[in-house]
Amino acid sequence: MTFYADVFGAVQVGQAYVDQTDGRIGHAEFQIGDTRLMISDEYPDFGALSPVSLGGTSVAFSIYVDDVDESFRRCVAAGGTNLRPPEDQAYGARSGTMLDPWGHRWSVQTMLDTPAVAIEGFDLVDAPVQPVAPEYVMTPRAVALLNGPAQLGYFTMFTLDIARAAAFFGSLFGWSIEPGGHIANIDPPGGFAERAASSVGDAPVTLYFQVPDLDPVCTQVISLGGKVLSRATYTSGDNAECTDDQGLRFDLFKPIPGYERP
Repeated sequence: MTFYADVFGAVQVGQAYVDQTDGRIGHAEFQIGDTRLMISDEYPDFGALSPVSLGGTSVAFSIYVDDVDESFRRCVAAGGTNLRPPEDQAYGARSGTMLDPWGHRWSVQTMLDTPAVAIEGFDLVDAPVQPVAPEYVMTPRAVALLNGPAQLGYFTMFTLDIARAAAFFGSLFGWSIEPGGHIANIDPPGGFAERAASSVGDAPVTLYFQVPDLDPVCTQVISLGGKVLSRATYTSGDNAECTDDQGLRFDLFKPIPGYERP
């Protein structure tokens, strides 16, 4: 954390989780500009290893800084390695590559006020023009459902075998079930997910109630004696796993446009 603060101006966000057994950091977060990254010490028993332990990395972080040469000077001074010194590049940036002391590769650059030019052996081709997607507009019914009393927005039924469940419920209810388990022709929508035999019966169904904003609802869950077990962000929106004051499991779901109940 000190290295990233010194070299990139990173700022720690929130509190770190420190292992009580040996002082290792199990989870911490830091921010460089508008980008937040998560970090932990090595936990070999969970497969969490650094590039040094693995013998290399196939990933490079690419970041922009105000002064790439100063960042490289700080990198070397703090124990990092200058793999490729900063140079003015044809694509309009001054750029170089460094390794931090734990083997992570960083491509660090400062933008130059020069246009990109062709490089010998390569053609300079403009990016294709992407069609502009029409502005997404929620239907009046979707707006009413999202902003009125909380509605069931999605449900997941757990099964040992999605294909068998699709055959059974497709025949029983006339559901159109996609290969991944999504049920495409019902309202509210739902789907199937596979689980091991030992856990299917413990939680056979998960209910997702859609809300316009997670924060106030999560706060109210706690004030009413319930619990917010975890929060996560998915491609479909923000999610919170909760229990009521008797331990009943349910999820809160803030859908992104296009994933709300239509």
